[in-house]
Amino acid sequence: MAFGVAPMAVHVGDVIEWANRDFVAHTETARDGGFDVTIPAGNSGQITLRHAGGTPFYCRFHPNMKATFDVAP
Repeated sequence: MAFGVAPMAVHVGDVIEWANRDFVAHTETARDGGFDVTIPAGNSGQITLRHAGGTPFYCRFHPNMKATFDVAP
């Protein structure tokens, strides 16, 4: 129950896809409200990065799951 390694070089306009290989649902929720994707077990979901800068996110169901994207322009 943890996020995998975040991509190192991401830019505004890139599409990020998450695959949930766990047996429970998770979310990818930006701390600033910029995205909130619920991904059921065994499924995937995606977002398009819209803003440059540090983008911390977490799972609303499991708040100990957290990570950050560093989004370049």
